[in-house]
Amino acid sequence: MKKRSVSFWVLVVAGIVLLIFYILGQTASLVNYEFAESLGLQDPQEQVGEVGLSIARGFAVGDTFVYIPFLVAGIIGLFRRKLYGIYTMFAALAITLYWPIVNIVYIIEANKTASFNVPDSTMAFYTIILWLIFSYAVWGIWFLYSCREKLVD
Repeated sequence: MKKRSVSFWVLVVAGIVLLIFYILGQTASLVNYEFAESLGLQDPQEQVGEVGLSIARGFAVGDTFVYIPFLVAGIIGLFRRKLYGIYTMFAALAITLYWPIVNIVYIIEANKTASFNVPDSTMAFYTIILWLIFSYAVWGIWFLYSCREKLVD
């Protein structure tokens, strides 16, 4: 059996961490929004209002039924050294590339309204985390492409 590279483990472990956060923040919010909110993984209902909750629910449904399955299949497929692992992880990383941009713009624009107020320290934290996730996705796509022959049997 071939030894896995450090880069492989970075890709997979970060994917597993994202998976856990998505299950707790997105999927759980479909069942119990207050629980996901109490974990700090959803915005307060009073702050986002009914329209914001509807938008959050739409993203949660999409993440639960599209993103999470791609991420799970990608992780399993990469562990099993199967080609579908590369394809599905590529799909998950493409979504991972997209959503931090949407979220940072959402936070910046919503913060301009009277009903939404994110303190500067929290805004800085969000910005750093979202750019780290964006960078992980860019790097992950590059890694999958450049190492594709080594990742499958």
